[in-house]
Amino acid sequence: MKSRIFFQLLIAGLFVMLIAPNADAQIRRRHPRMRVSNRKPQPTTTLNIQFGNNFKHENFLAGASLGVPVGLFWKISPGFQYYFTEDANRWQFDGDMIFKPTPRGPFFFGGGVAVDYTLPDNSDESFSKVGGNAFLGLDFGGRPKRSMAPFVKARWTIYEDETFFSLLGGLSLALK
Repeated sequence: MKSRIFFQLLIAGLFVMLIAPNADAQIRRRHPRMRVSNRKPQPTTTLNIQFGNNFKHENFLAGASLGVPVGLFWKISPGFQYYFTEDANRWQFDGDMIFKPTPRGPFFFGGGVAVDYTLPDNSDESFSKVGGNAFLGLDFGGRPKRSMAPFVKARWTIYEDETFFSLLGGLSLALK
């Protein structure tokens, strides 16, 4: 069952990656101002340092992700978080797609695949679960030539046996 969910999420992610560049081209054709403007925002790759809280398990977490542009409105965002727990080493690895409806605006949302990896302290066996993420947030780096910008993100992580909410914040660093 888990492999079937993972396969479905993988296919959905690949489908979104294939249609993302075409959607940007269609929007530019419908909105001529975007095509004529000399001040188009240029998407940049970002390194996002993040920290937050998982409210179900009451754990603090810290991690990082990349934001790699796939078009004017889309980014691929692979990343990880480490959960500070007392009884285990717990990691979450993500493969997300981010959609920003207005390139210079603050609002973004998206989703993707989540893999939870847990290694209990008193055991040699590790546990992993595959699920998905859904999130929305605000990015305060809309101005051009801004190399650092804060962000805040609300994320729901859904696994077969549990769902939990995390609130994340951090700093987005533009890589040149």
